[in-house]
Parts: sequence; C-alpha cells; structure tokens
Amino acid sequence: MKNCVAAIFLLVIVTSSVAVFAADINIRAGIGYEVISQEFFLDSLTQTGIDSLDAALTLSTTYLDELKGFVRFKSNLLDRRRLDLTAQFEQTSDLIRAKLYSDSRLELGQHRFQLNNELEVRTGYSGETDAGEEFIYGAARARLDLRIADGWDQFWSIRTNFVDFDSSGDLSYNQLRVLGSIGLSRTFRNFSSLSGMFFVGSRSVPDSSLLDYVNYGVEANLFAFYQGGDLDLTTRLERKDYNQPDHEDDYTRFEVLGHNKLELGGGWLTRQDIDLEYSSFSDSDLVNVDYIRTLVYLQGGWNRGDLSLWAGPQAEFLAEGQTELVNAADYSEYAFRIDIDYVNVRSVYGSLEWSVGVRDLRFEDEFQSDFRFQRLTVLGDAHLTAGLGLNLLLSAEWEWHDLEDEDNRLYLISSNLTYDF
Repeated sequence: MKNCVAAIFLLVIVTSSVAVFAADINIRAGIGYEVISQEFFLDSLTQTGIDSLDAALTLSTTYLDELKGFVRFKSNLLDRRRLDLTAQFEQTSDLIRAKLYSDSRLELGQHRFQLNNELEVRTGYSGETDAGEEFIYGAARARLDLRIADGWDQFWSIRTNFVDFDSSGDLSYNQLRVLGSIGLSRTFRNFSSLSGMFFVGSRSVPDSSLLDYVNYGVEANLFAFYQGGDLDLTTRLERKDYNQPDHEDDYTRFEVLGHNKLELGGGWLTRQDIDLEYSSFSDSDLVNVDYIRTLVYLQGGWNRGDLSLWAGPQAEFLAEGQTELVNAADYSEYAFRIDIDYVNVRSVYGSLEWSVGVRDLRFEDEFQSDFRFQRLTVLGDAHLTAGLGLNLLLSAEWEWHDLEDEDNRLYLISSNLTYDF
C-alpha cells in the first residue's frame, strides 16, 4: 500500500508539472472544514426500515470533524475541447489524500468519443487509522456516440471502478465493478431528446464471494420542451442477483422520476415532481422486505432576474411488506416546503431548501414513533474578491417525538475558502 501511495503521489506531481509547461493552468489553494454530528437522547434506539438511521445509546456523536488544507492544479491540454487534467492534494490532521481526474473528448466527424478517469489515494500519517480509512480508488468511463441518421445516435458505454483497502473490515471489502450499456437516442429540432438503453454489470468481492452480484436492466429518458414549459422523465427497471443460496438478497427494482415545470406568465411558474420506487425481493426476511415508496410535491413559484422563489406541499408514502416478527415501517409524511435560489454567474450562487411537517407511522412500537420534523439545506458559492471564493453546505434535521427522549437532531457542515492564482 505504501509503495502504491508513493507512486500515486509521484504521478500527481509529474502530471501537474507537465500541465504547467504544456498548457494553461489554474492553481487553486484553500482550507476547508467539515463536521457531521448527531444529537439524540438516552433511550433512543435504531429505527427499522429503508430510511433507518443507526444511532448508538449516547447523548451525542460526532462522525466527522476535520479541518483540511488542499491545493488543486487544473489544466487544459491540447485545447479546451479535447483534454482536461486535474490533480488535487488534501491534508487533514491525520490523513493525506491525492486525487487525479482526466476528461478527454474526441470528435470524429459526426461521431463523438469521451473518456473520463479518476484515481484517489487516501493514507494516514499520524496516529492509528481505522479499517477502511486507507485505500486506493479508481474509476473509468468510456462512451462512444455514433451518428446513424439525422437526429439519431447509437451509444456504447462502459464504466468500471475498483477500491483496494489497506485493511479490510465489515464494511470495507476490496471490490471491482463493471457496467456496460448500449442504447439509442433521438434529438429533436427544439432540443428535446428521447433515449433508451439496456445495461448489464457485475461486482466482484474477492474477500467475500457471497457479496458478488450480477445486475441488468433497461432505462429510458425523456427531456421535452413545450410551449411555456419543460418535462424531464426517467424510468428504470433493474434486476440484481447475488451469489448467495436460495436467492437471498436478490431483488427487482422499478423507479420513475418525473419533473414538470410550466411558466404561467408575469414571472409566475408552477412545477410538479414525482419519485416512485418499488422493490421486490425474491426471498423476504427480517431485513429484506418488499416496499413501495412515493414522493410527490407541487410548488408555485416566482422568478425575477437572478432570484426565484418556490413554495408548496410535499408528501411521501412508504408501504412495506409485513413480517411475522417485526412491524412494517409504513408511514405517511406531509410537509410544506420553501425553496429560494439566487444565481449570479459572475459572483454568487445561493440555494435554500426548508420544509416543516409530520410523519405518521402506521405501526408504533418501542423502536419507532410518530414525529414532527424540520429540515434545512443551504448551499452557497460566492466570489468574494478577485480569485478569492467561499462555498458552503449546511444541512440540518430536527425530529420531535411525543416522548422527549426519542427526539433526534442531525447536523452536517462543509465549507471551503479558496484562492485561484
């Protein structure tokens, strides 16, 4: 592992040096701070269901609290349309990370080829590291688009990624994934598009072959502009078969994602979203039960210049298959949601999402109960002065139960202060 780390760091240094002499280069340096913290009460227990959040029996837990420094080199080799190369180095109080990205594009007449690569190394240099903290991760994606007729393209794609841990644990197995797809797309004169594809893939886990699987399925996408509005619709059907006896953990999953936006005139708009997910397991047990989850929301909005405001109701429903020993985690959730977005491409991007509502469980027991909630997400990216930038992610969730000792709080903060040379 240590030899690999040294080799990767050398690679980052070499490629960064090449970029300096071969092409235009952007250098960004900065500091960042990240924290994930949870507050809960003495009698809190882990909830069941697909949305469960594991919690230990303590009053407060901080999962991540680190200050980091980083430097990034980004260059455009050959020209801005053909190859981008990025190398980044990060250091925290006990970890060092090196990352290398490359994006290349090639035009072959009306045909297009794109190749994306990513390589990351993370290693500790101070104190002891836990299983899963030190690893090498790599990913690659290649896609070929062939123009077969006016507006029609056939595409071939293959993606692969691997992770090699320095020490394995219950959740840190070395593995290799490969996914290939073939599809057809149609682009219309108004820039609307329709595409469909078939995909097949696999995962290999050398240290635990029972975690190996094969997955395959189909996906279709529609993006359509119409008078005063646009529609974005995705459907996906997938089958996943694990290398386990009696079809354990095998499932079929169907998902529909839909988004529709319509301009009403005078800066007023409306939009509707739906997220429908259905999973059916071949062999249901205490952990794997069939479920259907539906999320819908309707918002009215107003847009003027760089500012847009949205508000409206949101509802989410989960229905699980019932087991003999454990109650299903069925719930109905109702909320009111507000979104505020400000986009000025030269200086500031800001987004706020706030919702308040209730979750009503079909079955209440010692492990789960109804609650009221408030959720807040804030995203910000600002150019403070020439070269100086600040970006921020803040996410928080509060739960209030009838019994105070079941209340829960979750906080996430990620921030970076950067300077471009």
